[in-house]
Amino acid sequence: GAAADLMGQHTISGLAEGVLTQLTALFKLPLDGIVCTQKDSPFGNNQERYYVVGAAGQHAPYITQPLEALPDKRIISAVYACVAHREHMFDSDCTVLYFKVASCQDVVIFLNCGQALAVVDRSLLEVFVVNIAACFRNAKL
Repeated sequence: GAAADLMGQHTISGLAEGVLTQLTALFKLPLDGIVCTQKDSPFGNNQERYYVVGAAGQHAPYITQPLEALPDKRIISAVYACVAHREHMFDSDCTVLYFKVASCQDVVIFLNCGQALAVVDRSLLEVFVVNIAACFRNAKL
């Protein structure tokens, strides 16, 4: 199943790609416009920035780049707002998921839904989110 597939991922990039694929399939979203970011550089110890560790569609070229490199400033604003509130955000056209993975490690997933998620979808998402958080904690960062 989807959870088993995600649990089998041992790298942050592999996990990010798997999470994006599963979420888009679950909510019948296009693979375009989805970004997954984490705090700290995957290449060093810069705790002041967020980096794209998984993306699909038009954002795929920005994998490994700082979040600020994304041309869509709406995504950047949504990610930072989500981090500031330390909780998921459900907007009229996007969903932003927040995970505190470790004391100095945040993971944020931006889903460009094009519309607000239905209440039933939010309930389903909450169940999936528990598995996602566990997977990111177990991934080799």
